[in-house]
Amino acid sequence: MALARVLVIDDDLGGATGGRSRQREDFCLATGLSDVTGDVVVEHIPDPIAEAVFLRGQRISSGSIENDLDGILGFLRDGWRQAPRWPLVLVDLHFRTGRTTVSGTAEGRLEDRLPEEYFGLKLLERIGSDSGLKDLPIVVLSSMDRNRIERHLSDLGALDFRDKSLLTKESMGALLEEHGLLEDDVIVGRSVAMLRCLRSARRRSKLGNDNVLVLGETGTGKELLARYIHRTSGREGQYVPLFTQGVPETLIEDRLFGHVKGAYAGADKSAPGAAELAQQGTLFIDEFGDMPMAVQTKLLRLLDKNIRESQRLGAPMPKRLDVLVVMATGVSSLMTDGSMRRDLMFRAHLDSALEIPPLRERKEDIPILSRHFLRKYEARFNAEPRIFTEEALEWLCLRPWPGNVRELERTIEQAVFNHRGLRVLSVSHLDLDAIASSPWDSPRKGKGAGSPRIAAVESPSQPGTLQDLWEALKAVSVSEVSPSELTGSLESLQERYADLALRLFKAALVATSRSTVAHPEGEIFIHPAMKLLTGDSSLTASKAADRVKKMFAASPAISAAMLQDPALKTAYDTALRLRPQRSSRAGSKGVS
Repeated sequence: MALARVLVIDDDLGGATGGRSRQREDFCLATGLSDVTGDVVVEHIPDPIAEAVFLRGQRISSGSIENDLDGILGFLRDGWRQAPRWPLVLVDLHFRTGRTTVSGTAEGRLEDRLPEEYFGLKLLERIGSDSGLKDLPIVVLSSMDRNRIERHLSDLGALDFRDKSLLTKESMGALLEEHGLLEDDVIVGRSVAMLRCLRSARRRSKLGNDNVLVLGETGTGKELLARYIHRTSGREGQYVPLFTQGVPETLIEDRLFGHVKGAYAGADKSAPGAAELAQQGTLFIDEFGDMPMAVQTKLLRLLDKNIRESQRLGAPMPKRLDVLVVMATGVSSLMTDGSMRRDLMFRAHLDSALEIPPLRERKEDIPILSRHFLRKYEARFNAEPRIFTEEALEWLCLRPWPGNVRELERTIEQAVFNHRGLRVLSVSHLDLDAIASSPWDSPRKGKGAGSPRIAAVESPSQPGTLQDLWEALKAVSVSEVSPSELTGSLESLQERYADLALRLFKAALVATSRSTVAHPEGEIFIHPAMKLLTGDSSLTASKAADRVKKMFAASPAISAAMLQDPALKTAYDTALRLRPQRSSRAGSKGVS
């Protein structure tokens, strides 16, 4: 994989013009950065850890050097708008301005050296107010006094402060690891959402003997992230997975903790459990949300970082362990549905769980993922190398992918397998009927207590499309439901309707969002979203806003939960601001 390319904004290091810059060379040799700016002759850097682009951030006008705030912001936006983005930006504090000296540097002004007037702080402030640059990772790099500006650095969003003169290759590598938005050669993705998730995973992996909870929808790659956490942790032991799905409750404890000889009938020899095998390494527990209550009790001491004990079945004493425990589940309501012990969830760190973004929130990654799977299955099936048509890629990007990356991979796999001799992959080759995964997972046993039981008659058990869902709903029968089960059923049905309606609305917002300069990730527009949902091309903006308000008013409880989503919150606020218009022409004016 190509080296990450950091941006260094510094008047001295970026001010070289032609020939060689000894100051920049010394900096690159010390930090292990390979200069790819292209403005000077560079010296070879052995085994660089990253590439670097140097930017002066100033302009020369009438013999005077002045700071160029707008020029820097434009340069930042160009390198942030599309992948590969700046994984890290290093910003100097003190920029000298004034008349140009013989050496090409600025003479300097008194105000340049005033801590509160540092140009670097002004740059941080402007970046922080630019919504298009909100996730840009910035580290301040300066040898200036920081005592008077500590509060400013924190308030303005700097991730770290480093003395420029003390930086080494090792410390630069640590900066990139901790703060950089770095791509991975196994987990494919360049979207900010995915890169932020990887950064959080790297940070958590460095805590060593800790617990990490990974949340994510089906098919998002929870186990891949667990393996990534182990890879980046630097732990000497092995990665040991424990899969509990479909395993009888009596065997889960044995697989997790092991047993001694004679612990039960058939235990003719002692065997370690997954926890012991992961000593000095990483234990991965899949489907953690389905852990039986009896096993949860025995997990308490294993998940207590200050104790970390594992006791085999039949053993008189427990063993102390040094284990990084990663737990994965698709259940985000672990603390509210009564299926998990509260003290266990505290030890699992539910409050700081890593959430893998679903594919619909990282659509920028769909083309690169699709090409990755294309190459993978061309090799596996010995198929002809091929390209996507523009329409096929557009179709892939517009799909909601409720089965996430797994569903996308399955779609590409079937397309290649069924058309191995073709060199162009079109929309007609993307067969949705072959997709194995489904977003409509049946409820887990024991969950959903209190909900009305509705008997389905010859309805699809796992509807994969909206049409399947409509057919399933038409096929259900409630004629034999008892009166006790009907109690409160209308309110429950209304809540489920509100939940589905708002999820459909979210999908429509994503499908109709448009990239703008202020919102390169996609700006939300409620009018076209409601037109798409209703199929009514004559729908006015004001009526669209009314429809939005009614959807949110259908269930206060569901609305409160859904408003945690940024896109839905933006749409709702927009609908509230829109006043009724006197005409359809006026109603479509000024609405986003």
